[in-house]
Amino acid sequence: MWQLTLETRHRYRAEIESMILREPVLVGCGSSYFLARAIEEAFLEAGLSASPRVASEYRPDPKHPAVFFSRSGETSELLWALEAAQAAGVPTLAVTTEPGSTLARAASRVILLEHAAERSVVETRSFTSTLLLWRAILDDETGADHGLFALPGALRQAFAGEHPPGAGKHHFVFLGRGMELALAREASLKVLETCQLWSEAWSTFEYRHGPRSAADQDTLVAFLDRGGEGLQALESEIRALGATTWRPELDPLVRLALLHRMAYERALEAGKDPDAPQGLTRVVRLEGEG
Repeated sequence: MWQLTLETRHRYRAEIESMILREPVLVGCGSSYFLARAIEEAFLEAGLSASPRVASEYRPDPKHPAVFFSRSGETSELLWALEAAQAAGVPTLAVTTEPGSTLARAASRVILLEHAAERSVVETRSFTSTLLLWRAILDDETGADHGLFALPGALRQAFAGEHPPGAGKHHFVFLGRGMELALAREASLKVLETCQLWSEAWSTFEYRHGPRSAADQDTLVAFLDRGGEGLQALESEIRALGATTWRPELDPLVRLALLHRMAYERALEAGKDPDAPQGLTRVVRLEGEG
């Protein structure tokens, strides 16, 4: 999946290049909003600017093109935001897995990731594939090398041997900074969606300032943080509270994929259907919206 994403990046390089230097607004809902936050951080790491927005809070500005992220291409709030952008003369780019969707047909330009389409209600591989695509093109543009071409192999190896210790846990905490905080929020949402269990995401060291009081033997604290001063000491503090920690030497995107799988397996353990969580639908459309 990731290998195909990397191989097809040249197909969409022009679309992304047209947005890179114009400080685009990145618009999404749910997982797609966390995706927008992660891509914003990739822009910042590249010395560029972008602004993420929840679709229901988007305000069009003709000076800034808008990128709309939606796996289904049919999310109500996103389509309303697209209509507002077009009415204001804002250039628009759709990023979706569905070529026949309203979003794909209506936007000025389209990036189609059909190979990342999913039948599941819960978004996983389309999230990681889209983020990988944008990071790869930003690397191409800036000459940076984040080792992205090694990630497909790293993921295969990690899936064969690495398992976040979430079995039997009822409280999950995900920690990260910058891009990894967006990934932590995505991981937290997946546990909440699929397992309906207590799940939180915090900026890594902010967890020390109050939230850690809830940690105990029933807690898994997963680090998506890439590293830095104080992490080992923080992990020791958390373990002293009785919580289990998970901080493997893996790229954060690989860690996220493993946490997606953990949420899936924990939901099965709890007797739930991880592909069709209660109260959720694959297309998030408001009935009677007209």
